[in-house]
Amino acid sequence: MQDIMMQMMRVERLMRRKPKGEHVPRGVSHLNSILLQNESILTSELCELMDIRPSSLNEVLSHLEADGLIQRRRSEEDKRSWTVSLTEKGKTKAQEHEAKHLEFKEKLDSILSNEERETLSQLLSKYADGLEELLPKNEEGEPHRHGHGPHHRPPHRHH
Repeated sequence: MQDIMMQMMRVERLMRRKPKGEHVPRGVSHLNSILLQNESILTSELCELMDIRPSSLNEVLSHLEADGLIQRRRSEEDKRSWTVSLTEKGKTKAQEHEAKHLEFKEKLDSILSNEERETLSQLLSKYADGLEELLPKNEEGEPHRHGHGPHHRPPHRHH
């Protein structure tokens, strides 16, 4: 058991490293992916999809806006809300990042055969399910999460 935990921690540590030439701050990659899929999206929806607090999202958005990568606008439907969209410069950078990410993922996929990946996925899923049963749950009976929103919601598309 100790060996399994050590290997899982090693994999987690390695997954946090960025491939060479990758200088996208943590969280921005996920944000870029969502924004590429949505022409315009409410900041409240971004918070839910990314499972982060509004203050944390606004900090990231402020940096991206200062770099000319995104633009924020008041929502047409609700003037209290803001929408976010990529600028042309932002789309180009996000697409470049997505291409590098896909290339890295393909290299990562080549480490194991399809059968090995399927077996690993099944074993990790079984292990995660077992951990969820052992760990404390929140008021709704779900495992505690670090953020606020659900992880499983599909992106909402605004056009």
